[in-house]
Amino acid sequence: MLRTALLLPLLAFPLSGCLLVDVNTRSGFYTGGTVSSTVTTTDTIQESGDIYDASIGGIEYFSTLGNGRAEAYSAILAGSDTGTTPTSGQAVYLADYEVAVISNLRYYETELRGVSSLDDGKISIVADFDQGTVTGSDGALVVDGAITGRAFEGGVVYAGHDGDLEGLVGDQGVIGAFHGNNGQIVFAGGFVGN
Repeated sequence: MLRTALLLPLLAFPLSGCLLVDVNTRSGFYTGGTVSSTVTTTDTIQESGDIYDASIGGIEYFSTLGNGRAEAYSAILAGSDTGTTPTSGQAVYLADYEVAVISNLRYYETELRGVSSLDDGKISIVADFDQGTVTGSDGALVVDGAITGRAFEGGVVYAGHDGDLEGLVGDQGVIGAFHGNNGQIVFAGGFVGN
């Protein structure tokens, strides 16, 4: 009997700690230029930025931590235009990418805390117009999308975490915005290349 009484509290403690890992995270796309419509006045922007190429346009992104939640959002800038989308062949674009990340999300007493960072790099994006795909990988970022008209949608994997992808592709370049979240991380960013 004594053994059972001692084991139950010991088992309950680790299980209760697991519940704290399930934090309130959100991520998504927004329309470029309307950042204020997504962020409330009491949220704290942790990281933000953009990638812009005057010939095709670009993306913008941000991450927030506050009010008991972590969020990250990205957008393709209004007016972005990657040109005419070919119907056959392949194109390889060398793209710059940036990602706002809040990781290691944990509650400290009643406050949600995390480690905020920016990551950036270069990635080769291959558009296969015969197959209707947009793919690429640099190690930290994996891109996998399906082309429909001049746009594409699909998924990304960033640092082992899944996310959503949308973008534009054409004969002048490629632009992609992405985001993802789970109980451990939120991230948002994008890539621009020609």
